[in-house]
Amino acid sequence: MAEVYDIVACWARELAQSANLAAFCAERFGSAPHVLLGYRNTGRPDERLAPWILLLPMEQDGGNEAENEESKVLLAFGVIDDQIVKSGALTELRGHASLKLFESAIRAVLSASDWPPGTWGGEYVQPADNYFEAHRIYIVTDTNTL
Repeated sequence: MAEVYDIVACWARELAQSANLAAFCAERFGSAPHVLLGYRNTGRPDERLAPWILLLPMEQDGGNEAENEESKVLLAFGVIDDQIVKSGALTELRGHASLKLFESAIRAVLSASDWPPGTWGGEYVQPADNYFEAHRIYIVTDTNTL
């Protein structure tokens, strides 16, 4: 199994080089995504970078007696979308849907990588008008080779 940083570095390269992800972002948000491997401890990435993807190595569990090893990666992403969709009595801020579509495009890239994520969990937040973020912990499980 690779070290967790190796997984994160691989994912960052693949996300930054993905033509499909770049095309989705250009069509939906007007620019290719900014991929950040690590960050300065000054808070979340500047929303003006949106769409952005942040990857951080978090944790690696294993050992001589463990059957499997797990690597945990923090993957956060943010978008700006000020579109409002009205349908009869329903008014929808499109940003939530855009964030979910962005996540699906990200996950398609990661699923095709050498280390696809097995499970994930996290939250969606809207820290400002028209600005939407998600924070995920992705887990990669592999057979222990020790």
